[in-house]
Amino acid sequence: MASLPQDPSHPEKKKRPSALRSIIAGSTAGALEIAITYPAEFAKTRTQLNRRLAEGRKLPWPPFGKQWYAGCTTLIIGNSAKAGIRFVAFDQYKSLLADADGKLSGPRTVLAGFGAGVTESLLAVTPTESIKTTLIDDRKSPNPRMRGFLHAVPIMARERGARGFFQGFVPTTMRQAANSATRFGSYTFLKQMAESGALPRLARLVLSGGIVFTMYEKGMDLMNRLDPDMEYI
Repeated sequence: MASLPQDPSHPEKKKRPSALRSIIAGSTAGALEIAITYPAEFAKTRTQLNRRLAEGRKLPWPPFGKQWYAGCTTLIIGNSAKAGIRFVAFDQYKSLLADADGKLSGPRTVLAGFGAGVTESLLAVTPTESIKTTLIDDRKSPNPRMRGFLHAVPIMARERGARGFFQGFVPTTMRQAANSATRFGSYTFLKQMAESGALPRLARLVLSGGIVFTMYEKGMDLMNRLDPDMEYI
């Protein structure tokens, strides 16, 4: 049976992706992000360490391969979880803020990204950062008590309660909210521009994306220099 022609005055709404699909897509993106960028992080860390060491004690550079990915498994898991939460939250906020036709304006897209950042901070980033900071402080003591990430969780829960996992919640949430609002707002804007064909796609993506994210990264670098311990910003 042939389907009836669609009424142009009532365009068909796009189906909202399921939460599971958003989690899978976001987690995959987070894992690929770390898998691609981790060698650069390894090189940066090795370079910084060698600058502080005397000439005869500098660490050698291993051939590119397995050693360049040492320790990345935990980071991949953590970033996958954060990205999964971020994307599923963004899709949920998008559906709440969309109009009757399922469309989302620019300001509402930014607002949805802001909400995704808050949710990501609440469910993943702040607890993870609190545990990581506790582990770092514990390793500075003469007799460390915590053997690792999973071992630290019950100790923190027993000694500090739920509040122990949300140290620095406000500044962390502000950063994550601004991050997600910028990321999703810029991505949606660039995608709409690309689909409209107003400018050559490559030039638009390189110029606009480069300006937006360079300004954002430089702003974050400035805040990190002004307040490296994240006590005030």
